[in-house]
Amino acid sequence: MDHRKINLMKHILLSTVLLIIFMTNKGFSENKFDPAIIVNETIISKFELSQRMKLLSILQSGGDIQKKASNNLINAKLLNEVALEYNLLISEERVQEDIKGLAKQFNLSIEEFLFESSKIGIATQSIKDFVKDSIILKELMRYKFENRANIENDEIDSFIINGSATLEMNLLEIVLPFDYNNKNEVYNFVLNLKDKNLEGITFKALATKYSQSSSAKNGGNIGWISIDQLPEDLVSLFLTADANSLIGPKIFDNVIILYKLVNVREVPLFKDTKVIIDYVELNFQQNSEISLPAIIRLFENNNNCLNLQFDLESYPTLYDRIVRTQIEELKILDEKYKKIKMLDAGENIIIKGKNLSDNPVLIMLCSRQQEISETDREHARQYLFSKRLISLADGFIADLKAEAKIVYK
Repeated sequence: MDHRKINLMKHILLSTVLLIIFMTNKGFSENKFDPAIIVNETIISKFELSQRMKLLSILQSGGDIQKKASNNLINAKLLNEVALEYNLLISEERVQEDIKGLAKQFNLSIEEFLFESSKIGIATQSIKDFVKDSIILKELMRYKFENRANIENDEIDSFIINGSATLEMNLLEIVLPFDYNNKNEVYNFVLNLKDKNLEGITFKALATKYSQSSSAKNGGNIGWISIDQLPEDLVSLFLTADANSLIGPKIFDNVIILYKLVNVREVPLFKDTKVIIDYVELNFQQNSEISLPAIIRLFENNNNCLNLQFDLESYPTLYDRIVRTQIEELKILDEKYKKIKMLDAGENIIIKGKNLSDNPVLIMLCSRQQEISETDREHARQYLFSKRLISLADGFIADLKAEAKIVYK
């Protein structure tokens, strides 16, 4: 599934607000190269911390940005110590390749990404350090835990079969920045905009006029966004809201946002995966050898299609009307599919016609099988492998922190 990436200029706007906050915060603006944190014998300067906060901001990392940046840098310093022990070296080419991948998230070249970042005070070296820290983490985890993170084929199949779809939401937003002095004023202003929308002024008109996000030029429309990109505290609100509901105002690190939920849709998580339905269908007619109640009992007394077909051989007229079909799930007629999708293998159902003169149709589901493409299988393997590595990495880093001397200045 292709995940939606929010326009870089929106991130730059949010980061600019952070920059303003930093400029007014003496802890960052004065003596910026003084220590902010000391990890064993390594210093994390106030400048490093502010740089990492800006980077996490443009990467749309929610929550407490300063806390996340601090943890990120502490982890990096500890992992760099381990990397030295293993004599792990990261080439400049590898760093450039990962910066290219970072820039690609915003549909920018490396040069454009570095230029836009520099405009809000993010140094190129800070980006290189951030990328290098990420590479060191990946390489150390692979070196230490690769054998423990192997993924078996049955795990892949189970993951794909049980996670065949996800949700996307179409959202509109009104985004307004705030600082310590005007937070309540901005919050009340957004509440006023919410009232104006309820009174009849369109959300798009309000977003176009007042929102400070780059989405304002599109009436606040940020398009379709995967549910896994949303903050956890918002997910339940969106899932329980009706279409066209207003959610918020919600307060984040430096902005207040009012959302409008336009619509929700289910999308395939694995696009090349097909579900093949195998079922037996019998169009019952009144001139059959046995009555309808008797044939219903015959279906109910069997728990698989082979046994059912064997028993029906005793009734030639019925047996000749048995049709066994194997078909892709999405190609089954809608009304019939609604009935079949509720069945497990060996279960049956009777579909009665709209008119009394219509013949009833009896159906038994033989099997439901998933055809998994090699592409989807590899994507699932990589995802599960990464998830397991992350879990192992969390434990490893927790152990490093427990043994380290960490001093906050």
